[in-house]
Amino acid sequence: MKIAFVSNLVEPTGGDNILYHHALGLTKLGHQVDSYFSAFMNSSQEHNEDWNSGQVNINLYGDKLSQYDFTDYDVVVANGLHGAAQVKRIDAKSKAWFCQNFDPYIFGKTQEIDEIYEDFDTYLTYSHDLGKIIQHYYGHKDIVYCNNGIDYKAFKP
Repeated sequence: MKIAFVSNLVEPTGGDNILYHHALGLTKLGHQVDSYFSAFMNSSQEHNEDWNSGQVNINLYGDKLSQYDFTDYDVVVANGLHGAAQVKRIDAKSKAWFCQNFDPYIFGKTQEIDEIYEDFDTYLTYSHDLGKIIQHYYGHKDIVYCNNGIDYKAFKP
């Protein structure tokens, strides 16, 4: 499969660490995986050995994600609310959101957040409770429950 991950900044956080290991694991299984980030946080670029290792493909898009063509990817996976907002605007065959928390609980339930959640039909999540919350507020969605977002056995080239 040809897979794109779209996120915000590469930060020294657990979420970006999980994303890195998903990209690396899927690459080792033979998938073509490209990661798109707006930029590196200074601290992350200096101290993040994983993302700087060259083992996964990173594209820094700044504020110009639209300059990339995503129509050739089998799936484009948004990471986090910012990544989902970016992926919502692009043309792709299939879109999914690797959702690690329920943003309306954190930032408040706004029209902008509602529109982003409503735009996605498929969510990757590690929590059955999170899947139930998403469906409670936004109706039927395809929820793929897997270990920290990706089940490596389900992705076979």
